[in-house]
Amino acid sequence: MGAFHRALLVLGLASATEVAKVTKGNYDAFLQLAADEEQWVLLDFFAPWCGHCKRLNPVLDDFVADTPGVRVAKIDATAEKALAEAHDVDGYPTLRFRRAGSSDAFRDYKGARDAVGLAQLDARLRGPAVTTFAGALDDALTSVTKGNYDAFLQLAADEEQWVLLDFFAPWCGHCKRLNPVLDDFVADTPGVRVAKIDATAEKALAEAHDVDGYPTLRF
Repeated sequence: MGAFHRALLVLGLASATEVAKVTKGNYDAFLQLAADEEQWVLLDFFAPWCGHCKRLNPVLDDFVADTPGVRVAKIDATAEKALAEAHDVDGYPTLRFRRAGSSDAFRDYKGARDAVGLAQLDARLRGPAVTTFAGALDDALTSVTKGNYDAFLQLAADEEQWVLLDFFAPWCGHCKRLNPVLDDFVADTPGVRVAKIDATAEKALAEAHDVDGYPTLRF
């Protein structure tokens, strides 16, 4: 029996057009099934008494029925405390997602909990994965070039972060003094992604942003 069929037996779910009820016992099988089918994953951590969670149910039902390429799991966070703790759940509902084929940590979904918001998330996750610069998912302050500029902006969009661009020159004293300020700022400020761009090397980017001095900050 193949991994796919074993997973179906564990899940008791034959169709990706239904929301799966997931527990600690079938969590790994659920993720493996999504991986086998090359689907992205959305986890809905809920509490049975939560009104917002109940109102979300039909939205998720319609979304998964109408959206190929996604698997949605409902997890009762009050019963599955180990899973909830592993995903840092501190409120209900909590939605977390991961791109198809990715082994990265799940990310929080902070967008609108409606058909439009979920469709936008689906559209973003169907785009190319951001792999053009090392440490992208971990480092909020990133060295950016023309080659990874679009990927940097897409990553910020996926993470729903605002963006600060620091155009600098390697010889610029003011730029060097700004570096530790930016380091501290990005370390202490959730929801922001900062790019350092060498304007002397990345002249096309500098020109596109009307850089005429150093440092130039754009947001």
